[in-house]
Amino acid sequence: MVKTPTLKNVTDTALDGVTLTGGAMLSNGVATLIPQEHEMIGKGIFSGLTIVGASAMKTKGNQLGKSIKLLLLGMGIMQAASLGQIALKKVIEPKTDPSTVDKIVEGIAGLRGCSCNGLNGELPRLMATSNVPQTQLKNIEIDSEFIPSKDVVDVEHEELPLM
Repeated sequence: MVKTPTLKNVTDTALDGVTLTGGAMLSNGVATLIPQEHEMIGKGIFSGLTIVGASAMKTKGNQLGKSIKLLLLGMGIMQAASLGQIALKKVIEPKTDPSTVDKIVEGIAGLRGCSCNGLNGELPRLMATSNVPQTQLKNIEIDSEFIPSKDVVDVEHEELPLM
């Protein structure tokens, strides 16, 4: 059942993980093409098709087939997880003073993220300024947002997510 790790099987497993992750990331890109009003059905069909496609791949002695299978599987798993989060967000209310279990449940539902860098689950945002030459922007803070200097007043801007 359990075997001694070797350099080869650790490397193979890491490559499998990278391929699965790449499939998940690719699926998020492709899923942006699904119209918002058809998100549930579109992601469901997308997930189902990629899982069926993964099951159809010949992998025995075929590294390319194995890689394609893992890529498709990563895509299907990511969209299935996304569907689960959409459904859970409809039935779970975030608590103002959550317990550890509440935080975990809210995190599973996509209602709470890592509190890394004091962001408290929010995506870092960049402030995209318009009508201001880049040379007028000073005091740029790298970790979360652009902060214009005091000399720039009443600048129109739009917040954009980093992702």
